[in-house]
Amino acid sequence: MGKRNILLWVVPLVLAMLTSCVRGSEDEILNDDETILVGCDTFPLSSMLREGEYIYSTPDSFLLGECETIFGTLHADILTQLVCPEGFAYPEGAEVDSVCVFLYYSSWHGDGHTPLSLNIYEMDGEVLDYNGIYSSGDSVARFCSKQKCLVDKPRIIVAESPTDSVINSNTGAYLPFVTFRLTDEFRDRFFAIKDFSDQNRFNELFKGLYITSEFGGATILHVSEISMAVYYHYTYQQLYDTTTYYEDDIKGFYANTEVRQINHYDLINPQLDILELLEDEVDFVVSPGYIFTELRIPLKSLTDSILGEIGSKRAYINQALIEVEILNVYEGDDDDMKRDDWPQPSNNMLLIKADALQRFFTSNELPSDTCALLQSMTVSIDTLEQTHYYYSYDLSSLLTQQLRDASDRAVVLPDTLKMVLVPVDVTSGTLSSSSTTTTITSVKHKQTISATAIRSANIKNNPMRLEVVYSGF
Repeated sequence: MGKRNILLWVVPLVLAMLTSCVRGSEDEILNDDETILVGCDTFPLSSMLREGEYIYSTPDSFLLGECETIFGTLHADILTQLVCPEGFAYPEGAEVDSVCVFLYYSSWHGDGHTPLSLNIYEMDGEVLDYNGIYSSGDSVARFCSKQKCLVDKPRIIVAESPTDSVINSNTGAYLPFVTFRLTDEFRDRFFAIKDFSDQNRFNELFKGLYITSEFGGATILHVSEISMAVYYHYTYQQLYDTTTYYEDDIKGFYANTEVRQINHYDLINPQLDILELLEDEVDFVVSPGYIFTELRIPLKSLTDSILGEIGSKRAYINQALIEVEILNVYEGDDDDMKRDDWPQPSNNMLLIKADALQRFFTSNELPSDTCALLQSMTVSIDTLEQTHYYYSYDLSSLLTQQLRDASDRAVVLPDTLKMVLVPVDVTSGTLSSSSTTTTITSVKHKQTISATAIRSANIKNNPMRLEVVYSGF
């Protein structure tokens, strides 16, 4: 336990002395029960890596491809349903021309000049349940046997030099995409589906797409949108008109939040030697999934110490700070080091109770100060003009609740409170169209590649610690 500093605050006495001048009373006495006890203490933490972690949230964007990272080769692929156009019907006499899939990507990780081979299969296994719980590590074989390839040959692309692109009307920049023309066999079979009565029925008739890479180990695309288009034509005559008109048309089927997707990941040949070399010095938090860091708070000794100091008074935790120092922010332009050589830290980091980790994400919960605390990266400059990057968490509400459980409800607390650092993506918005107040609307596992190196709680020189200010009334 660190250095303790206990102060007896005589605020009521000072107030009594001040008010006595007004009331003309000079003999008010401060009782022991009226004193406010304030103390501060520093508690040691310990930390450990949690390897093999998967993520559960439904992605808004995807990773696709394969790329070597400092922790091993990450392979990412996509399983997705498509939205049923409920109530739609092809015009009478319509004939299909082709079916194409469009895959839009906003950026990439790795080497954008290396060829990447992409392929598409029809899902023919288990039907994805919109409300089901799936992790990024679920076996692809559950959903796709890879027996129904939907392209005559894989599409080979170079991310840096896309042959397909469209201009973004909002930004004016070109948005690269990949076009896949699907087989004639699938074209005819899919066009024969005429039942668009509801999404569940459509999912039974067409279970979705499995999109994967089959060679190229240097590029992972950040996919922002997936859609499928059916091109068809038909002829018609207008009323009282003998002329026959020819019309081309397109029907789109989209992969969006109305249907279920899984971004599947494999870490191939994991190279975790670096973790062993840096053990007790540096911890890591890596997305997507696989490596988180667990912080262990000495809960029992903390509560015993504080309750022992305040005696019969009611305990409050006024402040309980943990500062997580980030070690790998790179802002230079050295020719020997490129920004993508080392994945950069996550801008947002969640500190959550370990026993609430799965529930939080599968139930789409929002941060709360008694379970899951959200912080973004903070930057500060010290007196020596050195720049520091860190996440700062105040656990005062969470620990006050633990004190209440121990003192008021005689709950036997565990020796250690386990909390996990998890990189996340955060979405904000207004609660209503008339509101101008912005609030957090969703917190999901981070989908893009990041690696946050943090100072370990186990290191001997300036480790992570918990700094507590408490009081008793």
